[in-house]
Amino acid sequence: MNTDISQLLQMLQAQHQALYNLVGTTTDPKFAQAIMLEAQEVLSRINIAQNLQMKQTAASIASVVADVGTADTQLTTDLKKIADATSLVNSVTKYLTWVDKAIDVAKTVASVI
Repeated sequence: MNTDISQLLQMLQAQHQALYNLVGTTTDPKFAQAIMLEAQEVLSRINIAQNLQMKQTAASIASVVADVGTADTQLTTDLKKIADATSLVNSVTKYLTWVDKAIDVAKTVASVI
């Protein structure tokens, strides 16, 4: 099992749960819908990471996963104070940009090993 991908997967699962929990805190149906759409985006990355979890990768992915960790911390902080759909989408998009980079590196490295 690839420990770097497992770490990425744990972060994604935690953020997905945080988004799910956030839905329960709003009475605004439009904001709730935006939260659910972002949760679906995170879920799609969970599915990809699960597919890569058993692949071997080189050390090059560790640094990218560390960058995701930094973005993960920022998103966790942001989710505690986000109150509108625009801020939510912007914060999750920044996070998923780092996640996508890590997934792309993992896919590339896995294909050459």
